[in-house]
Amino acid sequence: MKSIKQQRPLAQDRELEAQLWQDLRERGTAAARSHLIELHLPFTRMLAATLYAKRHCDDFEFGDYLQFATVGLIEAVDRYDPRSSASFRTYASKSITGAVLDGAAHLSDRQEQINTRQRFRAERRASLGNNIDSAHGADVFEKLAEIAMGLAMGYILEDSALYLDEEREMPASQYDGIAMRQLRERMAALVEQLPERERLLVKYHYFNHVPFEALAEQWNLTRGRISQIHRRALERLREASLKIGTYDVAW
Repeated sequence: MKSIKQQRPLAQDRELEAQLWQDLRERGTAAARSHLIELHLPFTRMLAATLYAKRHCDDFEFGDYLQFATVGLIEAVDRYDPRSSASFRTYASKSITGAVLDGAAHLSDRQEQINTRQRFRAERRASLGNNIDSAHGADVFEKLAEIAMGLAMGYILEDSALYLDEEREMPASQYDGIAMRQLRERMAALVEQLPERERLLVKYHYFNHVPFEALAEQWNLTRGRISQIHRRALERLREASLKIGTYDVAW
């Protein structure tokens, strides 16, 4: 299946989306569902940014809005009837907006957001360290090094997810700004080269802040299988980045 990032004439986009809706509704094709969600992620990010810009206080982060918006998008894809007179984006806008407003209402203070970020990072550590108990001797140190490298890659992915966020504070120098933007753009490009399931996991979790537990439920997989996909995605990204050899990061 071709990447969503590839340029296609607008008419071809409409034809592709129509075919995806037909595959999803008539045959329940999981690949069509994933493709439709991925197709509308940029629109979801844009709508989340619009809602974030209209916020009345600074108690919430953009990542919170984006997480709720992504949940609203997934629900909209599952509920939308393509035979409806309303376009999908018109329908999805209501679902996304409602999910953001409902989600924001449950975040009462800054500490809850900090807890959410810590929970995500704990999920990643647990995912990367799944097999450490069975390691012995030198293997333990090797495993710990792999975990450290995986966490470092995760931090870069978090930054890559935000390089389009205009709300983000500008770096101290122009050189830092250019260097970091190039790093994030390269990492985002490497993510697009991953196999489909790994690419979607990275996008959902790191770029759109969807927990592993929600992904396991969404894909009808075990938490262990989600951890395997996560580890393999980070391994592929690290291998690809080493081949490029232009990252100013000590692995």
